[in-house]
Amino acid sequence: MKIAEHSKLYITKGLSIFIGTIIETSKHNHNAIQITLSANNDFTVEFDEISISTKSIIINSNCNHKLIGRKGKQILISIENASNHSRAFHALLGENPYREINIDPKLIQTIESDAKENKNLSIVLEKIISHLNIEFNKVNKIDERINKILNIIENVEEKKISVKKLAAQVALSESRIQHLFKIQIGMSIKKYLLWKRLVDGIHMITSGKDFTEAAYEAGFADSAHMSRTFKQMFGINLFDLFHNSRSVQAIVCKS
Repeated sequence: MKIAEHSKLYITKGLSIFIGTIIETSKHNHNAIQITLSANNDFTVEFDEISISTKSIIINSNCNHKLIGRKGKQILISIENASNHSRAFHALLGENPYREINIDPKLIQTIESDAKENKNLSIVLEKIISHLNIEFNKVNKIDERINKILNIIENVEEKKISVKKLAAQVALSESRIQHLFKIQIGMSIKKYLLWKRLVDGIHMITSGKDFTEAAYEAGFADSAHMSRTFKQMFGINLFDLFHNSRSVQAIVCKS
């Protein structure tokens, strides 16, 4: 992957937004649904059997594609495949590998400022969902037991805490807490824990720790393991993002 300097990656659990210029990627696929938007010039997406020049497109999960951004500025929104937000876009895509969409340029202009000023990436997604008139059922009140588990995960020193231990903290069975957690949060506890470790690792790197140390402290076997996990989700290699300090500024967000 070739990325222009001075790009930004905003990341939180289950969601990331890349803002910058991706000159070219290799052909790849990933677990996330990807919304790719252009603030100015058209970009090209090459699929296995077709090449499309566009300004706005949604790419389904596990769909082979190559992005050629050239000199334009792109916004890549990557959404965890099993999240509540992704289900809204799955409904729009159906079985199609991609769908071109029409996004008001004024909305595209607000995405960067929303991410920068509010540090709330969910707001950005919900604005796009509303703009496209997609049905979306948002959970407005989190169960107190799920809130307790979220607080435990946020503060626990043990990076690989088990679902069994978490369930014991709220006096529920493993199967019940897994079901409730997925309904409320939009992804499984195990996937959420993996995301937490990724976000922690990236936060450590941006705070000055070297890649190997950050990966180990975040609970990964080594830096290659952490980079491989991120690439499986988003098709982006963390080594490419952080190979020098001028390439990408990573900002860890709360939501």
